[in-house]
Amino acid sequence: GSPGVLTPPWARRRGGAQTFESAGSQFRRQLSTLMGTVGATDPHYIRCINPNDRQAPLVFHPRRVLQQLRCSGLCAAVDLMRGGFPVRLVYRDFAGCFHALLQALRA
Repeated sequence: GSPGVLTPPWARRRGGAQTFESAGSQFRRQLSTLMGTVGATDPHYIRCINPNDRQAPLVFHPRRVLQQLRCSGLCAAVDLMRGGFPVRLVYRDFAGCFHALLQALRA
């Protein structure tokens, strides 16, 4: 934009001209970007943690966040990983570790 002129977040530049972007269009664009990022990775799950109960921007309540992490089981999973216990095993690794038990079950 011009020096000293603030551009609102809902106005985007396309080919040098400023155009209006509706909230719905902005949401679809941001969702598409997010899904592209998620699709490029190999996530098992996504957990959403709210930084505050009022949904206010730039407000962070550490106790509330910790409560959500504990209730979601994430703290317990981190404790297990710190202890050296795998949270998930690929079948090949599982079969390699417990091959003798698998053979006994098949007999």
